[in-house]
Amino acid sequence: MPDDEPVVFPRRAAKKRIANQERRKRIIFDTDPQTYSEWQAQREAWMLELADNPTLFGHAMLTAMREFDLKGWIEQQESLGDA
Repeated sequence: MPDDEPVVFPRRAAKKRIANQERRKRIIFDTDPQTYSEWQAQREAWMLELADNPTLFGHAMLTAMREFDLKGWIEQQESLGDA
């Protein structure tokens, strides 16, 4: 490994992002083209309902993520793969 290659510790990086001392306010994630298209369509629909308020959109997304049964969804996906 080159001397100038940064070493990243994922859990430390996650804690740094959560603390957000740099006051970042932009969210970026990588996905496939189809999911990107569907995400943008759904985001646009939500933003229209929220009068183009990105703060309300963020709060709505956080609420949706908190209420979403991720473990149940994963189990469902796994059972569909077994079918």
